[in-house]
Amino acid sequence: MKNLLKILATFFSVIAFCATLLSVLPLFGIQSDTLDPNTIIISFSLISLIFTIVIGLAMGYISFSFRDTAIVHGEKSIERLNKNIIDSANQYLFCIGSRSRDGNYLKRIEANFSDKKDLIHYRVLWGYPHREVLTDHLKSLTKISSPQKRPQRLHIGIFSDYYKEAERCICVNESEAVIILPSLTEVGKYDTALHITKKKTVKSIIEYCRELYHSGDELTSIVDIDKLKVLRREHKRILLTKLLVKEDA
Repeated sequence: MKNLLKILATFFSVIAFCATLLSVLPLFGIQSDTLDPNTIIISFSLISLIFTIVIGLAMGYISFSFRDTAIVHGEKSIERLNKNIIDSANQYLFCIGSRSRDGNYLKRIEANFSDKKDLIHYRVLWGYPHREVLTDHLKSLTKISSPQKRPQRLHIGIFSDYYKEAERCICVNESEAVIILPSLTEVGKYDTALHITKKKTVKSIIEYCRELYHSGDELTSIVDIDKLKVLRREHKRILLTKLLVKEDA
């Protein structure tokens, strides 16, 4: 469709040029035996104007409809994009990050992974999970993908080398990706992201996610998942301990 519009735009440009050229022929003494010179000028000038407008509209449509990268604002907008990525994933679904807290989002991943038997899912934690809902999600995925059903459909890993790579939050399938950006409104807020649909870029992001998985440690069982600390739970325990120590003092 994009290439077709480009061809049409080029065709309109050529027609507009020819129309403009024909409209000025009378100025060089070239006359028509059948039409009045003024009629020729007005007609071809009008055709040129119409085609110029059509070209502008076509190119504007191309620019708007086929932009392959956009900054997205708002938590709800990001959630909708993530859900669309999950639902439209047929080959691959990569989820990178340890901060997931939306139970509905995680359940959606589980349902799609269960329903689509050819879907390969990667979840790479960036350090320990922040909330227990994420560890429960990992256990559910592990149960869905039992060893008997695996030509390795599920890949769970943890990457903890913060010196080598800064934390990222990514959701990507074979055709589009969402990368969370720092909030433009408030520290720690989940409201700004980059939405990418360019095939070549999406493919590169998939390769990056796969490399990230292989650069970390693989979690292959529920026993491995149970060994993970849950940061929010650990943080609450530390705060409670400090409070008790303070009261005893």
